[in-house]
Formats: sequence, C-alpha cells, structure tokens
Amino acid sequence: MRILVIEDDHNKAKKICDFLREAASDANINERRAYQSGLKEAITTVPDLIVLDMTMPTYEISLAEKGGRIRPYAGREILSAIKRRKLKSKIVIVTQFESFGEGADVMTLEQLKTKLQSEFPDNYLTTIFYQPSESSWRDHLEQTLNNVRLIIEG
Repeated sequence: MRILVIEDDHNKAKKICDFLREAASDANINERRAYQSGLKEAITTVPDLIVLDMTMPTYEISLAEKGGRIRPYAGREILSAIKRRKLKSKIVIVTQFESFGEGADVMTLEQLKTKLQSEFPDNYLTTIFYQPSESSWRDHLEQTLNNVRLIIEG
C-alpha cells in the first residue's frame, strides 16, 4: 500500500506517520508539508491513501521560505484537483480544528464532512478529529486503513 501524508504540523505528522508505520508495516509512506508539494506528490505517485490536513501553507516552510499564505481549505482544493484528474486515491482528512474559514466562509467540522461527502464521493472516505492526548483518532485511522485495504484487494 502506498500512503501519502500531507501535514504541515511536524509533531502531528510524526505521530500520524509513526502510527501508520506500526499499523501498516508493509506500506510505503511519503510525507509532504504544504499544499503545492502535497498536490504534486499526489498527482505524480497516485497513492492508495492520502492522509490530508485541511489547513496548510501554500509552500514548504524553510529558512528561506515562510510558506506563503495559509490556505484554510487546502485539503478541499487537493481533493478537487484529484477529482478533476479522475485519480483513484482514497482520502482521509485528519484535522485538529473544529471550524474552518473566516466570515461568511466559515464551516463547522460536521458541515465540512457533509460537503466533502457530497462533492467527492469517489475519493473522500472520512474526517478524523485529531487530539494528540486521546487514542480515538488512532482507532478511527486504523479502521480507515482496513477499509482501504479491502478496496484495494477488490
């Protein structure tokens, strides 16, 4: 199984990747930290599963680059690009936020889930609320991994 993790928070990415390496020891796991690099990797490698943050910077953050603007719906934009290209990757959103956007563009986590289910039924699987101090996100992610394995095996 090929898994791509697109997550800008270093600690969250490490916990997710460590968990995935334990739960799917046979998986090939790649990481990206921003919208542009994540989208490019998703398009060029077409992983079986993409573990995707919703809010992230446009570019990888480095000493020379501050990451560009923060994209509150970067995950949704990546889902949209994957749908346009008719890629088969399955996607799970893992987020620490309970609401997204600003002003008239604000959505709760539940509203976002409903919208993603209707807009991306072929790729979007679920959204997992990430709380590092709790284990429920791990259980939910493990269940999602098992579902993806069943899909791949056909």
